[in-house]
Amino acid sequence: MCPRQFRRRPGGSALGHQPGRRALDLAVRHQPRRFLDDTNAGNSPITTSFIDHVTITNLTTDQVLGVADIPYNVDIRGPLAAGASAAQQYAFQLPNGNPGVGTIQFTVTADNYDAVSGA
Repeated sequence: MCPRQFRRRPGGSALGHQPGRRALDLAVRHQPRRFLDDTNAGNSPITTSFIDHVTITNLTTDQVLGVADIPYNVDIRGPLAAGASAAQQYAFQLPNGNPGVGTIQFTVTADNYDAVSGA
């Protein structure tokens, strides 16, 4: 299990996580983009690529609006040092009409496929 911390990003909305899951910081902006920070809260660098998973749900209509895997590739971006954060982003546009109106939930699972073993 790879330890991650959850924190609120200035100017965004802090979103919780499911018990027993690693958490990922997610700041929601009034733009069609969603920015994510992967934070290594462990004592050693993360040297393995991993994939975060996001599900966007309209809780008012109980409709899933989108799902996506967001990769972190260490071969391209380098290892994630202990205590360091790496910005990620996922572009998403709310749909027009009823599907885009209501309470929108963003559920993010860091290292969704358990590629990183924690210390």
